[in-house]
Amino acid sequence: MLKLILPAIHLFGLVGFILYKTKSPFFQFMKDRQRDISEGLNKSKTQAAAATERKKEIEAKLATLENQKAMIGKEWEEKRIKQAQAVQESSARVISQTRREAEQNRVALETGVAAETLSDFKRAVLVRAMEKIQKSLSPEIQARLQKQFMNEISGGGAR
Repeated sequence: MLKLILPAIHLFGLVGFILYKTKSPFFQFMKDRQRDISEGLNKSKTQAAAATERKKEIEAKLATLENQKAMIGKEWEEKRIKQAQAVQESSARVISQTRREAEQNRVALETGVAAETLSDFKRAVLVRAMEKIQKSLSPEIQARLQKQFMNEISGGGAR
């Protein structure tokens, strides 16, 4: 067993010596590592706080945008309603004006047709009367009337 104890003591001694020599760089490495980790954590906390603040700002802007969207939608709806009312009013005016014009045209047409019909009727009555008169007059009276008419037309005026 002595054979095993002696190498174990040598091994512990060697490990102790290595640890003693490397203690300073190892501890320095651990301190640097701890400092880097702490700085990284602090930096992460700062960034997390900034991100949270930025998130709040964005949410506030989003809420403002939602309000603006609702307001714009309301304005558009009001404009649409006003335009619809304006179209209805102008349509009513156009329809009213068209009806007045149609009534004026109807009255003018009726007046024109009535005047033309009356004129045609008078002409027809005169033609019919002339035909009746001509048929009822004797040929001598017709000849005399034609002669008198011709003299009046030619400017003779002799009787």
